[in-house]
Order: sequence, then structure tokens, then C-alpha cells
Amino acid sequence: MKLVSIRNLDEFQGISDGNYPMLQEKGEIAGAVFGRAGSDANSMEEYMNDDGTVIPYETFEKFMAESNVSPDNEVCFFCGTGWRATMPLLLGYEKGWKVTLNDGGWWAWTRDLKNNEVQMLTPDQAKTCARIQYEEKEVTLKVGDKDKEVNSVSIFPASGTMPPVRFKSDNTDVVTVSEDGKVTAVGEGTATIKMIATDFSGRNTSYTVTVTK
Repeated sequence: MKLVSIRNLDEFQGISDGNYPMLQEKGEIAGAVFGRAGSDANSMEEYMNDDGTVIPYETFEKFMAESNVSPDNEVCFFCGTGWRATMPLLLGYEKGWKVTLNDGGWWAWTRDLKNNEVQMLTPDQAKTCARIQYEEKEVTLKVGDKDKEVNSVSIFPASGTMPPVRFKSDNTDVVTVSEDGKVTAVGEGTATIKMIATDFSGRNTSYTVTVTK
């Protein structure tokens, strides 16, 4: 399933709330990719021709391809409240795409931010994934363990891909970490290993290593 945001670029990146009178929150539904829209919540210039007609299917297909969305995907469109997402929905539906509409969109998502995850990513960053996360929070090694793959990483959404990352140990007297995330136990103690996306998106995850004799 591909979740496609039909909101403008500033809304998608969390810079603007879209100037909705009832929306105060900024950000995007976690896992969404960028589908273009207009200059604000009341316009759809990128889906409308100058004469008021809707853009041709080929332009819509190009917009979707920019975010790695294709006719082979199941696609759910959304916007702030619903109306903007109907344009790409109908363009896709007319050509046999498997499409649905999340009518509540960003407005409904922000009603429960305690449980609903939010992202603030550029369109290119969002093409990979919203979140990276180590499966294990704590790992134990013995002094001398070398080049160990001790943890696995999950991404959200599962259909996404890993962004470029680097690794860091906060205590290299205890544990060192290689460029590909393998760890070596140097001495007794604890250290935190962090994986950090290198695209300045702020995505990261970490775990604690305890080293014993």
C-alpha cells in the first residue's frame, strides 16, 4: 500500500499547516509520500489546467512516479480534509488503478497524536521510509567478541527502503562499530550504538551494549 499526500510542499514538510482554520498542527502522516497539490489548502494548480480542466493522465502518472508510485501499487490518497485527494483518485480510478481515499486525512490524524505517528521529511527523504528502528534495545557481549551483527533493523512502512546511514559508538573504550554496523567488544562496561540517517532528516535509532568478561 502506498499512502500519497495531496498537500502542498510546505504542508508535506511540516513548514505550514495549510492555513486551515481548524488545523493547528504541522507535519505529515508517517509513511506518506508526496503527491503534489497547489499553493495552499484551497487550490490545486498542479492538477488543473489554465482553462479549469483537469491535467492529462500522463502528467498524473509522472507525478506519482516521482514518489515511486505506480499503477501496480494499491494507493490511498489523502489531503487535509478530503476534497483535494479526489482529483488524483479519479485520475487513477479511470485508468484502472487500485485506489482508495482517506477522507479524514491530516485533520483526522491529528485528533490523536498520542497514538498517530507524524513525519517531517522532504519528498526525497520520504521515498525511503518514515522511521528506522533497532529490534533490540539491549545487547550483551563478551570482551573480545569481534565484528558481530547483534541487532536487526525494521523500517516503517515495511514497503519502504533504508535511507543512507552511518553508525556511532558513544564509548569506543567499550565497543567500536564498523561502517556497516558490526560491533567489536573492546572492554568491560556499557556503550550506546546509534544508527543515523545521513540525509539530515533526523531519523535515527539506538541500542545499549553491555560488555562483560
